[in-house]
Amino acid sequence: EYLQKGLDIVRFHKGESHPEMAAIYNSMGTYNRILNRYPEAQRAYERSLQISQEFLGREHIEVAKSNIGVGFIYQINGELVKSLNAFDTALEVFKRIFGPEHPLLGYALNYIGSFYCEKGDFKKAREYFDEALRLKKKYYEEEHPEMAVAYRKQAELLENEEKYDEALKYYSRALEIYLKLYGEEHSSVAATYCDLGIVYQTTENYEEALKHHQKALALTIKLYGEDHPSIASDYLNLGVTSGLKGDSKAEIEYYKKSLKMRKK
Repeated sequence: EYLQKGLDIVRFHKGESHPEMAAIYNSMGTYNRILNRYPEAQRAYERSLQISQEFLGREHIEVAKSNIGVGFIYQINGELVKSLNAFDTALEVFKRIFGPEHPLLGYALNYIGSFYCEKGDFKKAREYFDEALRLKKKYYEEEHPEMAVAYRKQAELLENEEKYDEALKYYSRALEIYLKLYGEEHSSVAATYCDLGIVYQTTENYEEALKHHQKALALTIKLYGEDHPSIASDYLNLGVTSGLKGDSKAEIEYYKKSLKMRKK
């Protein structure tokens, strides 16, 4: 609502193609992305990129940010070549603006690393994740949110490599940082509880998996209300874990709740 009001005000006073509109469209893209409204997010990011390139030139931070946004959506949509091109463009823009040793490069490096991780090219993913971690360690204190992001990326890769004990250590360290910085009630805390739950589920530690998925669900409801799209995924995770644990009654109930959420 507030983003839309800001958009309307800037549009009225400065026109649709003013550079300030690019920043607002980018924020709208991020907002919709968080809510899993990917078509709306894509339209906002693409409009932000169009305005940024036209009025700010191709070597501007808003262009890099918009490329990261559209790259993420392309990746979600399975348009992997377009996704990688967008991330590479963002990385090159950041390098030209800030030089090769700036921590902002970490954003693009992590997205490219996730791209290769999803493709199963773990060696390539490791190169990008390790470089992002190196840059962040150089500029940030240990208990900084960007360090937590870097540790979650390391855990993501280790999880895909089936190195689950090491993945748990990195996810747990990220959670420690988030809890110290934000307390219990934060979206990053909820997401990391979910990450831990999935690893515990994979390693057949179902009690820990249920505990972490339940925490993720409770936090998401508290932060966003009963109708947030992520809640369907939380119920699904609880259903899968309950089924693996042998609790078919709970499994069915959670699946029903997940399906009901997805139909909304």
